[in-house]
Amino acid sequence: MPALDEAKEEIEHLQGRAKAVIRIATGDLWGLVILPGIIKAFSRTHPGVVVHVEIADDGTRFEGMRHGVYDLVFGTLSYKYEAVMQVEFETLVRQATYIYCDRDHHLAKAAAVTLDDLLRQRWISPGYGDDEGPGQLERQTRDFAVRVDSMLQALLIMQGSPLVMAASSGFEKLFDRFGIKPIMFEDHGRVQESGAIYFPRALEKSPVRDFLRLVRGSMPLLELPEFSLIETA
Repeated sequence: MPALDEAKEEIEHLQGRAKAVIRIATGDLWGLVILPGIIKAFSRTHPGVVVHVEIADDGTRFEGMRHGVYDLVFGTLSYKYEAVMQVEFETLVRQATYIYCDRDHHLAKAAAVTLDDLLRQRWISPGYGDDEGPGQLERQTRDFAVRVDSMLQALLIMQGSPLVMAASSGFEKLFDRFGIKPIMFEDHGRVQESGAIYFPRALEKSPVRDFLRLVRGSMPLLELPEFSLIETA
């Protein structure tokens, strides 16, 4: 069915009756931080293309890619993709994990925070699983007060609360707008690679090629903490 819908869109586009469509699925970091500026720039240069963006969990992104729903997926490449399909993965950024809290939280003002300090706190789980790090925290039992499916929902709950949360280092600037600050905990855990996932045939569509080219060119312009920017062809 996705293939038939895509063929119909291509025919209508060629006949001048409809715009071309790029379907993208992302995680929270790409959807909320990295892609918005890129999409705005793309819309100015490609008025005949509609960009459809869905912020979804990893399972939804995987199934959508497997069934041909999405042209591009942005996020980390899990073992599931390579086990069942031949996809391309372009590493565009590397991210670490920070611990965040409200600016009035007592840990926000601490020069250094220990593991014991963090284990005494109550936590928000933003849909990634309770075992997410960083570092030593992956091996510790924490007191989770809230579990949500949306990073924006977690962000709004955290405002003015005594709760803390683990999330990508790339969220720092966005969170700062809401008065949410990183805690000075030295162990940021393992670095994770993140980027574009797609089937080679997706690049047969010129709008998809153009969008991916713009993403590649925009990465060196981003200033995201704990990210090592990757040179791409």
